[in-house]
Amino acid sequence: FTEVSGLGWNYEKQTQTGSENTAQELPKAIKYGKITLKSPLVPLAAPFEIWVNDCCNSLNMKNAKDQIIALDMVITLQSQANVPVAWLCSHCYPVGCSLSGLDAARSGLAMETVTLNCNRLERKL
Repeated sequence: FTEVSGLGWNYEKQTQTGSENTAQELPKAIKYGKITLKSPLVPLAAPFEIWVNDCCNSLNMKNAKDQIIALDMVITLQSQANVPVAWLCSHCYPVGCSLSGLDAARSGLAMETVTLNCNRLERKL
């Protein structure tokens, strides 16, 4: 993939009233961002492409007995100093796939975007 975004998290907050009518915001749960993977339209790595298609097909079937299979993934990026930086994304499953607009008047690569949800994100050093 040529672009990755959404490798982050935020706390969901709850407000708690303390003594003397003071309010505090306390962390309730961690919410992870949607991971977006973009690449020029070329065949994806076979196991990844098969997994994304299987997840989509299991939702399209009216009497779907198949469940979406969530997988753990490792996303590795190279830093400017050629040091790999990795994120472990647990329990990932695709929630969207799209193709950029096609314009015959302009030359350029069509971009494919795959969006994933995950339930845990951990940066590996």
